[in-house]
Amino acid sequence: FKVEELNKSSLMLNLEFLKTLNFSQKKISQHEALLKNWANCGYLKAFNLYRNNSLACSNLVLIDYYNSKAFTILLNKVDKQFKYAHANLYSNIIWWCKENSINTIDFCGANFQSISEFKSRFNTDLKMYFVVNYYPINNLLLKLKKMVIETIFKIKI
Repeated sequence: FKVEELNKSSLMLNLEFLKTLNFSQKKISQHEALLKNWANCGYLKAFNLYRNNSLACSNLVLIDYYNSKAFTILLNKVDKQFKYAHANLYSNIIWWCKENSINTIDFCGANFQSISEFKSRFNTDLKMYFVVNYYPINNLLLKLKKMVIETIFKIKI
C-alpha cells in the first residue's frame, strides 16, 4: 500500500473503470482533465495497492486540507483474486486520514444499501449529503417557456 501523487498508472486504471461504466470518450477526457488539474493543485492523492510491484487497485481521493475532509471520488473495479482490496484500501485511507488530521471522510456511494452496509462496518456515522427530487412539472414548464420564447422570436422576425 502506498499513498502517492496521481501517476499515469493510477490515472489510467481509474479511467479504464469509467469505460466499463459506458462513459463516452469525451466524458472520460473531461474527467482526466479534472483529475489532472486537482492533482496539479495538490488536492488529489492516489491510494494505491500493489501486488508483485504491479498496481492492483487504486482509489483517487480528493483532499480538502482547509476543512479537514477527504472525498473518495474514483475507485477501480478489481478481479476476484483481489477480493479484499477495497476493504484494505478503506482501512488504510482511514489510518492515513487520522495521521494527517483529516477528521471527515466521505466514502461516497453509501446511498446504495449494500455499499452502506459494507461501509458501516468501519464504525462510521453515515450522513445523507444530498437528496435529489425530480418534479415532472418543472420539465414541462421549461419546455413551455422555450416554446413561448421561440414563438415570440418568430413573430419578431
